Amino acid sequence: MLKHLEIIDFAIIDKIELDFNDGLTVITGETGAGKSILVDAISLLLGDRASQDMIRSGSDKASIRGVFVIGNPDLRQSLYRMNIEMMEDQIEILRELSSQNRNTIRINNQPITLQQLKELAVNLADIHSQFDTQKLLNPQNYLEMIDGFRQERINVFKLSYQSELEKLQEMVAKLRQIKVRRESYLAKQEMYAFQLAELERFNLDKDEVERLSGELEILKNFDRIYEQLHLIDSEYADTGVTDALYRMMKTYEKLGAYSEKYMSVAERIAEHYYDLKEIETETRDAIAELNFDPMRLDEIQKRLYDLEKLETKYGRSIPSLVDYRDELLELQSESDDFETLIEKQEVAVKSQLAIVKAEALSLSNARQEIAAIITRELVSTLKDLSLAHTEFDIHFRIPDASKLDEPSTYGIQGIDEIEFFISTNLGEPLKPLSRAASGGEMSRIMLALKTIFVRSQQLETIVFDEIDTGISGRIAKQIAKKLKSISKDCQVLSITHIPQVVAMGEHHLRVSKADDNNRTSASARYLDFDGRINEIAQMISGEKPSEANIRSARELLLEN
Repeated sequence: MLKHLEIIDFAIIDKIELDFNDGLTVITGETGAGKSILVDAISLLLGDRASQDMIRSGSDKASIRGVFVIGNPDLRQSLYRMNIEMMEDQIEILRELSSQNRNTIRINNQPITLQQLKELAVNLADIHSQFDTQKLLNPQNYLEMIDGFRQERINVFKLSYQSELEKLQEMVAKLRQIKVRRESYLAKQEMYAFQLAELERFNLDKDEVERLSGELEILKNFDRIYEQLHLIDSEYADTGVTDALYRMMKTYEKLGAYSEKYMSVAERIAEHYYDLKEIETETRDAIAELNFDPMRLDEIQKRLYDLEKLETKYGRSIPSLVDYRDELLELQSESDDFETLIEKQEVAVKSQLAIVKAEALSLSNARQEIAAIITRELVSTLKDLSLAHTEFDIHFRIPDASKLDEPSTYGIQGIDEIEFFISTNLGEPLKPLSRAASGGEMSRIMLALKTIFVRSQQLETIVFDEIDTGISGRIAKQIAKKLKSISKDCQVLSITHIPQVVAMGEHHLRVSKADDNNRTSASARYLDFDGRINEIAQMISGEKPSEANIRSARELLLEN
């Protein structure tokens, strides 16, 4: 349960620090006073996304810190998996928002991700807003609601199903690719055969152009190369440079008998001598290898010309054409096996489809079992909310047998389409909830669902943000009793405008705002008995309360 909350520089809140208790805490205040800001702050502690707009004007950052007492074993296990240690059976969650987008999330001073916080929040607390009631108007939300009642159980089936579905989708994609390649090949078979024959006739080599271009450069400049190589050879012969170096080296070797430094010089001369001697040999070999062949020159020029035409024709370089030739060879080889490959892949798809079908039906059966429990408990709970004649049913629409043999039937959430049907009046037929229930009935139905959800998830905290909107009179009293009943199992924080609900609360928190130094700031404080009487009287009267209003408020409070 939420034990302590600290909010700093958040929206119109300068600083609020509150302790919370178990049981039912009611939160009141005028419209716009900042009640929903408290809910927004708690929502951030449960994994809602943050925005820079939430930071109080004039501040660089905002922070929300909450201390929760932990009793839920599933939550303890989640914390253990994330290597987060609890301190005296409690955790401290800290969200810091920065105007520079350097937002941080910490649990017990350990950084975590937003996704990790969301995973923990599933078993930590739940916040009900008016938007949640609106979800009942959209059947697309029903599947998520049912899965949420037994999330751990459903996830076992869902994850297994989704794993097998992913394999099926990969197999179907592979089959589609094989068929596309076959159709593409058949449509261009003659062209591919011609291109392959042409490319094989050229006997291409990736390095050929570079190699031939180098050889051509030598043949085109044969005279200049021959002349320069002979000049180098003549310099060796005329200067006798290597012979002179050899004699110098031998002389220093003799001097080496007298000093190590002379031997060092001899070694240095030896390095140059052998390098120059090697160059001399290479020069004479190069002269001997030189051979001007006019036929070879013409042959190279023609080959390079033909290769250039080929590159222009295909719009590819020679190395790329070599790769393309190899692709055509592979495609030709595959073409002989296309039918075999397709048949083999179709068998694999059919086998995997059977597995996915079984997984999908198991997931659907698990959901239907949960739906039956929800139906029973919901009807029973609605009797406590003045809907004694309510009939409720959850209809599952599953594709027929022929559709179950089509891979496209299977979506990420399974094969179930769900509709809620309800009748709140005796003798009236069941109709879709989204069209049959009134606003007040919607609020009570959602409250009943939340009641079941709290028990199912073993939640320790639930926040109701004006779930009693549009409710009054006797039904308001029933709503108040139900909130009180829920608070026996978990901590309940309820923002309300209904006097009956306020009177039922064990703790009363009032939120207000005031202007100070040209700034509006929200604050919150717990009311004592007299303060609660005045607040309830104000809610009854809608203006300055009369003595009669005050007496009624006192009686209402003492009654509860």
